Amino acid sequence: GPSYRLAVDMAALDAATIVITTGQSGNPLDRHYADLIARWASGGTIPLPFSRSAIDGSTVATLTLAP
Repeated sequence: GPSYRLAVDMAALDAATIVITTGQSGNPLDRHYADLIARWASGGTIPLPFSRSAIDGSTVATLTLAP
């Protein structure tokens, strides 16, 4: 099956959902690398917010990179 699933209703962007087998980070050394495999295997997804208010409402952590 596909390793990446994305469903977007262009009339309701904040209702979009996603799942990817390599987890939220995609980095094998990160703790979030395998965090979506079980959800992917069961056919589940997670929300993918688009609007600023939806993003702000679902943000758990922020990473700031500075030189």
